[in-house]
Amino acid sequence: GGTSAAARNVISKNFEGIEINSNNKVVQGNYIGTDAGGTLNCSNHSDDGVEIKNGATGNLIGGEVAGAGNIIAFNALNGVNVVNGTTNAVVRNSIHSNTLLGINLGTAGVTVNDSGDGDGGANNLQNFPVLTSAETNGSQITITGSLNSTPSTSFRIEFYSNASEDASGYGEGQTLI
Repeated sequence: GGTSAAARNVISKNFEGIEINSNNKVVQGNYIGTDAGGTLNCSNHSDDGVEIKNGATGNLIGGEVAGAGNIIAFNALNGVNVVNGTTNAVVRNSIHSNTLLGINLGTAGVTVNDSGDGDGGANNLQNFPVLTSAETNGSQITITGSLNSTPSTSFRIEFYSNASEDASGYGEGQTLI
């Protein structure tokens, strides 16, 4: 794929949408699990939209430049499944309507947060932020919450909205705010 519509791939109706088994790969601008318009559910969809395994590290799914984000939706399992490996970034993608989680780290299901986040595993089983409120006054959104993780480390937190609540209660990220 790439950041222009001409470079985009439509990847659906596969066993795995994209499987990454090596380091420093970039997946950008694709429609994974959707039709060519990026909006409709394709029957016989992929298990995981993107799966990173075999210790693969340093991979980028999405990106910060215009057109780099992927649409990863309607997959039979997870949108992105990081089986193992570390420093794999999932940035500015539209991830929604997958059967399981938007992003899964390690074993299947939600990985609970732990104090100090010193554990290992897929992307070091990074704790997720806990949001306690989101309020808008029409022109500004104020979000309150916390992230309990590795001390003295910088983290990127992206905020998304969804058309509907995720069945897991842990959400997916459909539209970047």
